Amino acid sequence: MAFKAVYVTDLAESQHTDNHPFQNCVLNTGNLLFYKSIVKTTGLPVMTRKKLMDPALSEKPDTIVTSDLIWIGKNSDLPNLYDIRKKFGDKIKIIPLCVGLDYAYTNEFSFSEDMKYFLKSISEQCDIACRGEYVAEELNKIGIHNTTILGCPSLYYNENPDFQIFTKELPEVCRVSANATLWATKDKASAQDLKKFVIFCIKNNAEFIEQTITNGFGLDCKPEISIGGFMDWRWRWKYFFEAKPWIEYMRRFDFVIGGRFHGCVAGILANVPTLVLNYDKRVEELCRYFKIPLIQFKDFDSSKPVSYYYEKTDYSLFNEGFREKYNKYFDYLKNNQIYTKEVK
Repeated sequence: MAFKAVYVTDLAESQHTDNHPFQNCVLNTGNLLFYKSIVKTTGLPVMTRKKLMDPALSEKPDTIVTSDLIWIGKNSDLPNLYDIRKKFGDKIKIIPLCVGLDYAYTNEFSFSEDMKYFLKSISEQCDIACRGEYVAEELNKIGIHNTTILGCPSLYYNENPDFQIFTKELPEVCRVSANATLWATKDKASAQDLKKFVIFCIKNNAEFIEQTITNGFGLDCKPEISIGGFMDWRWRWKYFFEAKPWIEYMRRFDFVIGGRFHGCVAGILANVPTLVLNYDKRVEELCRYFKIPLIQFKDFDSSKPVSYYYEKTDYSLFNEGFREKYNKYFDYLKNNQIYTKEVK
C-alpha cells in the first residue's frame, strides 16, 4: 500500500540501530527529543534518506517531513535535502519542522543565494514552520512571507494541551539537575561564565546531564574546586540516548537549570521547574515564544543559593499560553496532512 507522507531522517534512538549512540543523534542527544516528538505527534512512518533515494524503492511518498533545516548556518551551502528536490522535483512536497538559524549576537545573518532559492521553492508548497520570530523576520527579508511560528516540537511531546508547570516549596535538601555546553566560543558562554556555573553545580551537588562528546577537562575551576572534586563530579555525569527514559529520570529532581535548550525541555516535560541560562538568540527566541523563564548566562552568579534561581521559575505565562500554541502546532500538521491524531 502506498504511503502519502513520511518523516525522512537519519536520527534514531539507540535501541533501533547497531550504530554508536552518538552517531544516531548526530553528536547531540537533544536531537532525540526533537525526533521522538515529531514521530509521536505526527504518527508518520520514518524513512532514512538512503532508503528514500534507493532506486529499488517502488512506492515513493508524496510528502516529506524533515528536521534537517533546524540549523541553517550563515551563508551555508545547500542542504542534503536538495538531492531529494533535484531527483524528484516538485513531485514530492517538503515540509520542514521547524526552520532555525545559527546566529551569533555579534553578526548579522545572511543566506547564500542557493539557500534562498531552495527555501523559496519549499515555500511555494507550504507555509514555512519557524522556531521563532527571529527566523520569520529573516525569511521575510528574503521575500518569504508565508511563515508560521510553531516553536520546537519537543515541547508537545506529552501530547497534552493542558500541560502546565507549577513551583512548590523547595526542600531544604533539594535535588538539582544541570546542563550546559561546556566549551567556550565567541558566540557562546565564555570560559569564565562556564567556570562559575560548574563551581555552582559541584558546590550544590547538581547532577549533570551531558548531551555531546565532551569531558569538560579544559575548564580550570581552581582554586574554588580541586581537581579531585571536579573529577568526582565529572564521573557522575549522565547520558541518555532515548527520550522516554531521559524524561522519566528527570522526575526525581526538584529543579533544573542549564544552557542546553533540550536538556531544559527534558526537565519541563517531567514537570520540573526549569530555568534556562541563555547565551544565544536561538535559545532566546524559543524561550520567548513559549514564555519559558530564562536569565542571561553572563549574569549567572555562582555565589547565589539554589533557592535564588528557583524563585525565578515563574511559569504562569507559559501555562497561560500553552494550549493555544499546542493547538496551533496540531492545526499546522492537520492543514498539511501530516498528522494522524485528532487535536484534543
